[in-house]
Amino acid sequence: MITTEAAVLTAVNTPLKLTTIHVDDPEPNEVRVAVSNVGLCHSDLHYMTGTVGTDLPVVVGHEVAGVVEAVGSSVTGLRPGDRVTGALTPSCGRCVNCNAGHSTQCRTVAEARQRPRPAFQLPNGEPIARLADIGAFSRHILMRENSLVKLPDEVPLHVGCLLSCCIITGVGAVFRGAQVRPGSTVAVIGCC
Repeated sequence: MITTEAAVLTAVNTPLKLTTIHVDDPEPNEVRVAVSNVGLCHSDLHYMTGTVGTDLPVVVGHEVAGVVEAVGSSVTGLRPGDRVTGALTPSCGRCVNCNAGHSTQCRTVAEARQRPRPAFQLPNGEPIARLADIGAFSRHILMRENSLVKLPDEVPLHVGCLLSCCIITGVGAVFRGAQVRPGSTVAVIGCC
């Protein structure tokens, strides 16, 4: 277990509080990441304002990039020093949906998120929930190996954190939702 800091939400519609927390050691299939960059997603605001319910206290944030600091005993594809970004929805990697390439629709996501001990705790031992089982507004996080992607050297960490939700959501909306195909003409309406 290590001691670190996190921005903790203790009540809806209140500011996050920079708080000392304990982060558990990695389970066999988990990786501890030293967070370097985090994006602010509108989903985070839904939890912070109470639009979407959550257990409190909670550490929000799921658009994350950082450097692997420690790995569990069963981790084979990542090692300390690797630069990584996280996937929003952890998955089992074995169910019908995962095997079909639809890991965001994992049938056993609840089981995949189970741990024998809380990942985050206050110094008094009170468990802290993690948005999307990530809790990226912390200096250190725990994620499953299959929820992390090693970043190429040419992708800076401040860009890598956006790959985990922001960019993927836009790409999914274009190719899966709107079904835009090569050669199509589209209009993008928005403001900066």
